[in-house]
Amino acid sequence: MMSKKHFQLFANSIQAISNTEDAERIARNAAEVFKADNERFDAARFYAACGLNVIGDRDTNERTPTPKKLNRQSRAHRAREILASCDIEIGIDFHTLHSNTVDALLKFATQERYRKPRNANGSRARCYCDHLQRLASKSDA
Repeated sequence: MMSKKHFQLFANSIQAISNTEDAERIARNAAEVFKADNERFDAARFYAACGLNVIGDRDTNERTPTPKKLNRQSRAHRAREILASCDIEIGIDFHTLHSNTVDALLKFATQERYRKPRNANGSRARCYCDHLQRLASKSDA
């Protein structure tokens, strides 16, 4: 996975391009690739580092708002909503889920800005599913 130092190297190289149209085209193409590689990539910040004033880039320039902090009941309710919208029953084994369901779950994880614990085994989707299952089951108990 690429990191800030890699993005900075590319931005410095793009900044050295004298033709603004070429620099902008290259920066947009690079931003698409970087966004696919690193979900936390911020295209607007990258364009600024390139010395460009790019507005309205397709999806890459938009940031999702930070979710509000919820109380315990609200978190449990939100977890049940997400599980229901992905057609996941509480207590179901993650490995039995269809790939489309896992993709939908990952979209919610990205939207909620869920980060897998560093020491956790398994995929981000599995950890997020387990997290939602724990939250949803706590309110049932």
